[in-house]
Amino acid sequence: MVSESQQPSEKDASVNLKQLQYLLVKALPVLRDIYTEQNRELEVEAAVRGLPVTESDITWFELHPSERIYCRFHVVSNGA
Repeated sequence: MVSESQQPSEKDASVNLKQLQYLLVKALPVLRDIYTEQNRELEVEAAVRGLPVTESDITWFELHPSERIYCRFHVVSNGA
């Protein structure tokens, strides 16, 4: 059972919504830039191969939430 003091107030909900809106406004331009850069990479790849690159040419895979991906420059020690 949740007491009234533990339930978020309308003010808290409003603040949380404003924080999420702020984060979205800040993240959206970055995500658009990433999307644009990926499209440019596909265009370059198509030019190099001499063939159009389609969505079906892209290999998708699922990443388990516990898995992490690092580039070769950011090797992580396993503590061993």
